Amino acid sequence: TSPIYDYKLCYLSLLAFLINQAIGEVVSGTMLTMLSSRRENERDGPTAAATQNKSRHDANQQKLLMTYAAKANMEREQENDGLVILEGCYYIVGGPSLDVTTQIQFWVKDSTLRLPGSSKSRLMGFYNIVPPEQRTTPLSWLRRVLLRSDKDNATPTPELRVRYAYKGQTCEITIGDTEPLHIPNSSAFIMGPSSRVK
Repeated sequence: TSPIYDYKLCYLSLLAFLINQAIGEVVSGTMLTMLSSRRENERDGPTAAATQNKSRHDANQQKLLMTYAAKANMEREQENDGLVILEGCYYIVGGPSLDVTTQIQFWVKDSTLRLPGSSKSRLMGFYNIVPPEQRTTPLSWLRRVLLRSDKDNATPTPELRVRYAYKGQTCEITIGDTEPLHIPNSSAFIMGPSSRVK
């Protein structure tokens, strides 16, 4: 075959691919708009709210189960001037929050705390605090990408703030939902002596 024939073949293949992509975006964009509006209406119904209420209830039950061990753990840490969690708050800025002091103290072992670099909503005693109507579904994300929507529908991201006492100092650290947490932490803000700051 000649080189000119190869170039023509590549050019026509590329042209056919681009035309196919353009037609696909128009057709799928229209279909996605219809499907996503129907599914968003379904998502906002009682099912999403009921699921979140069940998750909240389950987290509260887990917290009750963790309470005795967390209290014993805290007393042991206090005797050794170790790691005592003073306050744990899982929250969305300007939105809902969850007191997770007991849950965090439960995970302390030998004056250290290590939480994984994944969503804290998956930990025992936690749940997804993002309201169902603000969550991004795979379909709504795909629609935004394909239709190049400029609307800012991003799901709010929870944060975890932990205030703790360790070796006579009160410290505080805030991390994003999917960041790992290691306490004691040299990047934590030192608030002052534990005898004065709680």
